[in-house]
Amino acid sequence: MKYLFVIIKLILIVAVYFLQHEYIVAQSDKLLLNNYQKAAKILQKAIEQHGGQAQFTAPISFQLEGTKYFFGHYDVPEKTVAVIDTEQVTFFPSMELSYLYSAVDYYGKRSKIIMTHQDSAYYFGYFSRDFAKGKLQERTQLYLSFPTQMLLLANNNKKTICFIGEDKEQNVIGFNDDLGNRFNLCIDKKTNRLQKVIQFTYNDVYGDSFDESIYEYPNERSIQPSKYTRREHGLLESSFTYKNFKTNPTIDTAFIQSVCPTCKIDAIEKNHALSIENVAKNLWLLELKHLNNKVLLAEYNTYLILFEAPKDVQTCKEVIDLTKKQFPNKPIKYVAFSHHHPDHAGGFAAFVQNNTQLITTKGNIPYFEKLLTATHTLKPENTISFTKMSSKIISAKDSLNLEDEVNQVIIYEAGENTDHVKEFLFFYFPRQKILFVGDLVMFPQKGISDQYKRAYSVYELIKNKKLDVEKIYTSWPLKEQKPYGTMQDLKASLIKNYPNLQAN
Repeated sequence: MKYLFVIIKLILIVAVYFLQHEYIVAQSDKLLLNNYQKAAKILQKAIEQHGGQAQFTAPISFQLEGTKYFFGHYDVPEKTVAVIDTEQVTFFPSMELSYLYSAVDYYGKRSKIIMTHQDSAYYFGYFSRDFAKGKLQERTQLYLSFPTQMLLLANNNKKTICFIGEDKEQNVIGFNDDLGNRFNLCIDKKTNRLQKVIQFTYNDVYGDSFDESIYEYPNERSIQPSKYTRREHGLLESSFTYKNFKTNPTIDTAFIQSVCPTCKIDAIEKNHALSIENVAKNLWLLELKHLNNKVLLAEYNTYLILFEAPKDVQTCKEVIDLTKKQFPNKPIKYVAFSHHHPDHAGGFAAFVQNNTQLITTKGNIPYFEKLLTATHTLKPENTISFTKMSSKIISAKDSLNLEDEVNQVIIYEAGENTDHVKEFLFFYFPRQKILFVGDLVMFPQKGISDQYKRAYSVYELIKNKKLDVEKIYTSWPLKEQKPYGTMQDLKASLIKNYPNLQAN
C-alpha cells in the first residue's frame, strides 16, 4: 500500500509538470502570434500611408543629389572627404528590375553601378575594374535609398517580422530578408511613415555598431521624402536631396545592355494581363497566361455566369473587374467550379464578396466556409470583408439546368469516375455544342497524348448523357495546347489504353 501511494504521488507530480509545461508552451505560442500580428498591423498601416500596394509596384525613378563622405587613411582619425555625388535610381518592382548609377569626382572621375535583375545582381564600385555578378548584398543599397522599397521588402519577407518596441513617437518592427540581413524599421506613430532603418552591424575597427538610413519629408502629408541621410557606425556616410521624381519611367535598355549584354528585357517582364475572346455565341474565354489557365464566361439575358475561379482572391478580383468593363450592365449572378483545387476554386472568396452565388458540390461547402475565416496578413490583397456565402448545391450524379432565351448550360456532377476528385462538375452548352472541362483531358498542339481514366471519364459522360459535343474546351492547361479538342481528338488520345473505342 505504501508503494502504491508513492507511485500515485509520482504520477501526479509528472502529470502536473506536463500540464504546466503545455500551458507555458500554449502561452508562448499566443505571445508570439500577438507579437507578429502587432507588427503586421503596424506594417500594413505604413504601407497604406505610403500609397498602398499600387504605389509600391508602380515603376518610379528619381535622382539623389548631395554629398558622399569617403573614409580613408587620412592625417587624423575619422577624417572624411566630402565629394559631390549625383545618383540616378530606378525601380520596376513588378518586373524585379532596378538599377542605380552614381558619378563622383574623387581622385578622377569615378562611378558606381548597381543593377538587380530577378535573382541576380551586378555591381561596379568606385574602385572596381570590372563588374561583379552575384553580389546580392549590394542590392540593399538600392532598397535603402527609398522608403517604399524597404516597406515592400518587409512585406515580401513578412513571415519574419516582429514587434521590437516603441516610444512616444515611433513603433519599431524588425524583419530579415532572404539573405539573412536584419532590418529594424522605425515608423512614426502620428504619420505612419517610415522614418528610419537601423541595421546592427560589425566593423573590425568599431566592433558592434549600427548603420542608419534616415528619411525626412517636406510636410506631414507627403508620402515622398525630400532628404535621405546615411550613417555608418555613427559617422555621416552620405546626405542627399531627392530630385526629379518620375512615375512610370521607360527602361533604359542601353544602360542595361552595357551592364549585362545577355539580359533580355522581355524575359524580365511578367505579363499578368487578362485577355478575353469570343469562342461561340454568348460564350467567352478569359485567358490567364501567367497562370496557364482559362475561365469561361457565359452571357445570359440579364446576367453572367463564370466557370472556374483560379488561384486566389486577387486574381479573381481582376477577372471580376474585366467582366464589369466588358459587360457593365450585367452582374455575375453565378460562379461554378469544376472542383475544389486552388487552380480552379482558389479565388472563390472574391465572388462571395461580389455577392455572386456559388455553384458547387456538397463536400466543398465546409471547406469554403473554413477558408472564409482565414486571415491574409502575409498577402493582404487576398483579404475580403466577411460576407455570408450563398450557394447552389449539385448532389452526386445529379444535374442543374440554367436556361433563358439567350443561353443554356447543363451542369453534371460525375466526380466518382474521374480518378481525380470525388466531386467534379462538367459544364455542357447544348446550343453551342460545347463541353467545358476542368483539367481531366489535354489536347496538345503537336502529336497525341495517350491518356487514361481522367480523360476516359469525359468520354463516358458524353456517351452516357448522349451529349452532342463538337468542341471540348478545358480550363487547364493553356500553353502548347490546341484552342479546343474534338471527339475525334478525345478518342485518339484514349485508343491506346481503351482499344474497344475503335469499334465505336
